[in-house]
Amino acid sequence: MVTALYAAFLGIFFTVLSARVIALRGVSPLRWLAFNNYGELALERSVRAHGNFIEYVPMVLIMMHLA
Repeated sequence: MVTALYAAFLGIFFTVLSARVIALRGVSPLRWLAFNNYGELALERSVRAHGNFIEYVPMVLIMMHLA
């Protein structure tokens, strides 16, 4: 039950991270998510955060479920 709750919250957070990467790549309807920070460094850091999230969160959720 608790693992499902965490999975739901992390799924919402993943959607936010995805939308931020899309906004930093220049999609007009999501420009407000870039927070006026359109540099190459901001995009690189956002993509890396998104990548780290998708790499580590599934394993953490599996370990939570097994614990």
